[in-house]
Amino acid sequence: KDGSTVWTENIVSPLHDQNGKVIGIVGVTRDIRERKRAEIALRESEEKLRRFMDSATDFFTIWDSELNLIDLNEASLRYPTVDHSNGVKKENFIGRNILELDPDVKGRGLYDEYLEVIKTGKPFFVEDVVCHPKLGNVYLSVRAVKVGEGLGLLTMDMTERKRAEDSIREAV
Repeated sequence: KDGSTVWTENIVSPLHDQNGKVIGIVGVTRDIRERKRAEIALRESEEKLRRFMDSATDFFTIWDSELNLIDLNEASLRYPTVDHSNGVKKENFIGRNILELDPDVKGRGLYDEYLEVIKTGKPFFVEDVVCHPKLGNVYLSVRAVKVGEGLGLLTMDMTERKRAEDSIREAV
């Protein structure tokens, strides 16, 4: 009566007589306004989180329990060791295992640490150094946290800061 929208779910089935002839229909209508409100709120929340992640300058990556990449933010596509020669798209990374994307992660001792975070839920912090053939040493600050049944990594490129600190030390 007031002109507002009411979300409903309708289930309709034919009603048959003894001979199988359709003689009517039976219907049930359910009010699903609360479910719709919850779905809209969830979508809005997910969109806010996506905007936050994509506006961040640090690298956010989310991995499943076997360390396959589930999601990453836009900044992660500018990760210093990523080859940008053919353009970089999220689709090129989603679903790939951490060992494909960072083959030396085991050699640096991080692979088992990441699995331990997934197993125990205890966060882990490390300053990491990745050797790159063109860039030299890339210095990273990495925080690993449990996300659902998987792993979340927040990685910050500290290379410029580290080089500036080294320059200051050398000048003194």
